Amino acid sequence: LLTAAARFYAGRLRRSPEAQAYLRSRGIRPETARRLGLGYAPGSGLRAHLAEAGYAPERVRRSGLFTDAGERFAGMVVVPDLAAGERVRWLAGRAVDPERSPRFQAMPGPKPVLGTGRLGPAPPWVVLTEGLFDWLALAQWGVPACAALGTQGAERIAATLAGCSRIFLAFDVDDAGRSAAERFTQLLGCKAAVVNLPNEAADVADLATRPHGYATFRRLLTQAARAAA
Repeated sequence: LLTAAARFYAGRLRRSPEAQAYLRSRGIRPETARRLGLGYAPGSGLRAHLAEAGYAPERVRRSGLFTDAGERFAGMVVVPDLAAGERVRWLAGRAVDPERSPRFQAMPGPKPVLGTGRLGPAPPWVVLTEGLFDWLALAQWGVPACAALGTQGAERIAATLAGCSRIFLAFDVDDAGRSAAERFTQLLGCKAAVVNLPNEAADVADLATRPHGYATFRRLLTQAARAAA
């Protein structure tokens, strides 16, 4: 069902100049949006689409895609998270309108470590970052990455990444991000390497919108690897 919903949203993104412009403003290229299956929720049409696809009303009601107010992700760019293969296991959204509250929505229940389903078995190294658009920027650059989607649940996330021999920590440039990096360093020990983002960039997503953002990140990644060696 979530895979069907994600495909519906992907089709609506292609019809929304506003959502496409928002992604461009965040540094996300159209080919990246297509490759990662990004979508847009206009706020209507999903229930009818799922009914036409043969999903029972009760299953749709219990899916988490709807609230009492309507579609959960209405007005948001929607990011699918994949299980092994191409099956969508979870969805999260970011509001296109900067004045909207809340700006972030996710499926109810436990949050996965976003992106792990795309990494393959036991990658030798991975970048762990904080937010949706941080992960999108890294994925666009071709960097193996996953997102904690906040700074909570460090023990669970560390256990999920236990098979990686090197985990680069690229968290936001604020007190919460620094505290999270310290916590993960304690949990991961010698596997951890902290990527120190420049102070003028709030996070990886912000760095990605700046000139030479990718080159800067690669340089910082190399520095982190050398410091941790």
